[in-house]
Amino acid sequence: MTLKINSWDAFKYHWRVWDLSGFRGPQRQSVWYIPYKLYTIAITLLFPIYYPICFTVESFLADNLNDFCEVIYIAMADMTLNIKFLTLFCVRRQLLELRPILKRLDARAKTEEEMIVLQEGIDSAKKCFLIILRLFYSAFVTSQLMVIFSAEARLMYPAWYPFDYQASRRKFWIAYGYQTIGFLVQCTQACSVDTYPQAYMRVLTAHIRALSLRIERIGRQNFSGASSELTCSKEDEMNRNYDELVSCIKDHKTIIELFSTIQKPISGTSMAQFVCTGVAQCTIGVYMLYVGFNISIMLNMAVFFVSVTMETLILCYYGDLFCQECEELSKAIYNCNWTAQSSEFRKVLCFFLFRSQRVNVLMAGNWIPVRLPTFVMVS
Repeated sequence: MTLKINSWDAFKYHWRVWDLSGFRGPQRQSVWYIPYKLYTIAITLLFPIYYPICFTVESFLADNLNDFCEVIYIAMADMTLNIKFLTLFCVRRQLLELRPILKRLDARAKTEEEMIVLQEGIDSAKKCFLIILRLFYSAFVTSQLMVIFSAEARLMYPAWYPFDYQASRRKFWIAYGYQTIGFLVQCTQACSVDTYPQAYMRVLTAHIRALSLRIERIGRQNFSGASSELTCSKEDEMNRNYDELVSCIKDHKTIIELFSTIQKPISGTSMAQFVCTGVAQCTIGVYMLYVGFNISIMLNMAVFFVSVTMETLILCYYGDLFCQECEELSKAIYNCNWTAQSSEFRKVLCFFLFRSQRVNVLMAGNWIPVRLPTFVMVS
């Protein structure tokens, strides 16, 4: 059974969340255009704008270290999410323009081995989204423990509201319901924003690997499914090999252009991710060391700590994996049957080899490399 490759499927979950958040909508002539715009305005005011204000104001009003630490890491996470979400919203059209380019690259995969490599990349990107989403929802579950085991009526996190939510049960449940729904919405949005760089890097890594497989087969008899022994090509075979090499160079250029296109939006969100991780880890560490022991609060903080750390780890891992595949591409170029090809083929191959030795590294804020050594430094 032949696999049908669709690299855009790696971002299926992300675009579902973004569509619900107002990134895309019906055409202007649609009857749903105005209702969708009103929905977008309402959800933006309720959650990305007002929700972090509740925590930020509460952190300023805190009169002791315990209350401050309990809310500041949530306030920082929400504000960072809004910055990343705004950055992503501004480049959403550029991200949509990548779809036809990925479709052309998918069409270049002809062998089962290439298709398996690409499908593994797509599945890995979707799995990354689900892992982080489960971690965030685990933080939600543990936050409910703080409400359940509290001796008095309290919210998941201390927050400021324009009314006294402890004055009556009705006001308490209004505040609690808003905070609960807001937490779920923010968690889902954060997961989509924080994992899309990983998803793009994983898909590009898969395409680099598939390109390496195509290059290694050039000039070999098993290019048509026969033997694996190297063989001298006839003139027509040499011409086909030359054309295939030129096609591979064009594929490589397309992949690098894709990388350059996503570098700008990913650079900003990656930098925000590093800052958010550092602030959250420091705040949680201060609380655990100096404030005191509360099992429900510390369990929630521990899950949140693991979540933001795992986000950064996966991002740096995929950034490092992309660099490794770029380095492996040079080996693949050398491993093709270049010795039996024409002089024109070898000249173009030398140019390609020289060009492939430039390793493209994802940069956070245009100056911090997103690689595993950076994760060790940040963490």
